[in-house]
Amino acid sequence: MGRVVKKSLSFPEDVFADLEAEARAQGITVSALVTRLARKQVILERGLRAMAEYEAEHGAFTPEELAEADRILDEAGL
Repeated sequence: MGRVVKKSLSFPEDVFADLEAEARAQGITVSALVTRLARKQVILERGLRAMAEYEAEHGAFTPEELAEADRILDEAGL
C-alpha cells in the first residue's frame, strides 16, 4: 500500500456506526473501508468531470452513445 498518512476525520455518529458495521461485515478495518470508498468516489468524480469537459467541448453524448456505454459497462459487470 505504501506510506500511510494519519489524519483525524469526523463523522456523524450514525454514519460511523454504519461504517463500523460494514467494515465488520467485510472483515476489514474502518480505515480500509473508508480508503476504498474514498478512492472509488475520487475516480467517479474525475470521470464525471471528464465527461462534462468533453461534452462542453464536443456537445452532449447522444442517446445511442450513452446506450453503447451502458452496454459496455454491463458486459464489464459494472
